[in-house]
Formats: sequence, C-alpha cells, structure tokens
Amino acid sequence: LKKRNDKATRVIDKMPHNFELLAFISLVLPNARVVHCMRDPMDNCTSCFMHNFSDAHGYNPDLAKLGQYYRQYDRLMNHWAKVLPIAIHDMQYERTVADLETQARGLIAFLGVEWDEIVSKFTTSWEGYPGVAYQYELYPMDLCAFCRTLAAGPSGGLGAPSAPGAPWQPASKIVMQGATA
Repeated sequence: LKKRNDKATRVIDKMPHNFELLAFISLVLPNARVVHCMRDPMDNCTSCFMHNFSDAHGYNPDLAKLGQYYRQYDRLMNHWAKVLPIAIHDMQYERTVADLETQARGLIAFLGVEWDEIVSKFTTSWEGYPGVAYQYELYPMDLCAFCRTLAAGPSGGLGAPSAPGAPWQPASKIVMQGATA
C-alpha cells in the first residue's frame, strides 16, 4: 500500500468475485472489513444479464446458469458470515435507496471513519473515476432499477432505462451490442 500511495490508509477492491476469496482474505488481511452489497435477486440477475460482461463471467449470458450462480453466491456468503472471523457488513440496495443517510451512516461507522456531510451529497461532489459503473455514480439513487422485472408485467419481458433514473422501456426498445433487440 505504501508503494502505491504513502498517505493511503485503506484499500477498496470492488471486484465482483471477491466473495469467492473471503477465506483467503481473512487469512492475509485479518483486520479486513467486508462490505457485502446486496440487492433483490431478480434485479441483481437481470442487471447482470443486461450487461455485456467479459467471458470471465461465463454464467452471465445464460439466465439458468446465472440463477444457479446467484444461489451458490448466496449460499457461500451465508456460510462465510457464520464461519469467518472478519467483519462483514450487509448493505441492502433497496434499504439504501429508501434511506441513504441512515444506511450510509451505518456503513461509515462500520468502516471506522468519521462522518462527512459530503457523503450524502455524492451526486454533486463526486469527480468520478474509470470503472464499469462510473456513468451511474453521478445520479441520485432511486428505485428505477428496483424490481425492473416486475415493471415488464406478466409477460416476463425485460426492460431497460434510456438513462439512469429514466422510466423503464419495453424489451423491444433494448439496445445491446449495437443491435436493437
């Protein structure tokens, strides 16, 4: 850490497969604090399915495999919570959307850092950084992504927003990899 930044006191790694390595992480970083970001399983899987992830996520383009993978992830996280000696803080997306400040304060306390009002104003203060989700990080949190599968109605079709926070459009409007579905 000191080689990369001699003033840094914490490392943040938000790779999606870190949950698979928590036993190893607990051995090499016994003081690690894990923030477990959770979301409604249908919304989570729908969001994954709609993104064009790399081949390293071989489960992603197949809904059956994606559902199986999600169940195994959930099973493993429940196991880790029972047996690992490291601190794990669950952050539920839907609760965070409903009450950002309360959830953010809980997270900040868990991390052992001092609260700063700028946390609750992240949509006006964030300077951004390169990453998969950077285009969404400047938008206020809302329920546009919550229960998108229900918004499609009984047909079970998927919908997609034209922009973060925008209402969901029917599946016939989804554009993926340059081709309209």
